[in-house]
Amino acid sequence: MDWRSHIRSLVDAGAPIGVIAAHMQVSPSAVSEILAGRTKSPRADAAFRLARVNAQTPLKRDSDGRVVAFAVPLDPVETGKAAALEPAT
Repeated sequence: MDWRSHIRSLVDAGAPIGVIAAHMQVSPSAVSEILAGRTKSPRADAAFRLARVNAQTPLKRDSDGRVVAFAVPLDPVETGKAAALEPAT
């Protein structure tokens, strides 16, 4: 996959770099590095999260109309990790 083009299509569709970065669980500068061509691809876990969204993925907006997230369900793998990290009762 051409990650640079993929991210560019998300930005062109209205997703801010910060929202893309938050979805990937990386820093905005990591996304900017890919866009600038200085980094060819994200690490594997971030790449899987990035691959789950495309230019047609709905965007969540706050009350002021700013894009705050992608409107996709939580990643079940990440949900499982979070549950595994919680202390047993």
